[in-house]
Amino acid sequence: AFIARKQCETVEVDEVPVYRQKKSEPEDKPRRREAAAIPQPDETNPEMPPPVVISPGIEYMEDGLPDPVKAMGRLLVENINTDPRLALDAAYKLAQFTHHKKGDAGKKSAKGDAAKKAANRFAVPPPPRLVVNNDNEGNG
Repeated sequence: AFIARKQCETVEVDEVPVYRQKKSEPEDKPRRREAAAIPQPDETNPEMPPPVVISPGIEYMEDGLPDPVKAMGRLLVENINTDPRLALDAAYKLAQFTHHKKGDAGKKSAKGDAAKKAANRFAVPPPPRLVVNNDNEGNG
């Protein structure tokens, strides 16, 4: 009975599995057209905001990015309507990616430093230097 039932079943198989489809299928092409249809900022389009300008009041780090903690503090002062807890939380989350903890070192470097310290602690002292006074030999 089982074999007869299985012989009557029809199995539908896709021509190309989804995970093997190429990225350049026609499904992706309309997305590219939509991305190209986004207006670019220029002088003729007054609706677009001007490009981002470096603010003179915000301090910048070595890599050219604004210091998130100081930038959020300045934004809090300028925008009183902003919820302070939300802004401080955002500054805290962003600061974790830009500021490292002091003394934050990797495991390998810490292990190497500990090995050097242990080697220096138990190092064999150099042999004593023999000092010969040659002046006494010439006089005698």
